[in-house]
Amino acid sequence: MFGNVLLLALLAAPQAPASQEGLTPPWQAATAIRQLQEVVKKTNGALEQLQVSSWQGSGASNYVEVADSVHRQATAISVTLDYLAEHPDRFGLVVRVFIAMLQLEPSLDSLTRAARQYQGGEAATNLEDATTQLLNQREKLMNYTLELVDFVENNTTASERELESCRRQLWKRAPEPAPKTRPKQP
Repeated sequence: MFGNVLLLALLAAPQAPASQEGLTPPWQAATAIRQLQEVVKKTNGALEQLQVSSWQGSGASNYVEVADSVHRQATAISVTLDYLAEHPDRFGLVVRVFIAMLQLEPSLDSLTRAARQYQGGEAATNLEDATTQLLNQREKLMNYTLELVDFVENNTTASERELESCRRQLWKRAPEPAPKTRPKQP
């Protein structure tokens, strides 16, 4: 299931060329990850401006749990990004963050619409702006994810070729030693 979700996400995404030199250097990746982390914090700030528990009207109470869940998810993403900034080559974490961000989008859109209806334009606009920035940063993360995929595949292919070469060398039959002749005895 996880593999199918990742495959669908990668196939549905616009293909961005990997950098000419290969994988983005760690210091550049760490900077981009820190920028993403700032946007996640801004999104959390916009979520904190929502006064969901005071929303009145049909269906308004349903958003309390959604807002709490989104806030927890965004906080978890931020914590993961903190670790990822120190270890930008951790492919599994990059994929987890990417998928977590994909899962946040529908809830953020729903909360934005609800905020516009129940709380007013300013809170909705702040959340909408933060969500837009988050989506832009997610695109950058997706491009980095694709770079990592290419890097891993290329290194795996090179390693497999090297391993096969070593196997062939090991299994080559060494030439048979010349038969030893015994000195003639008088």
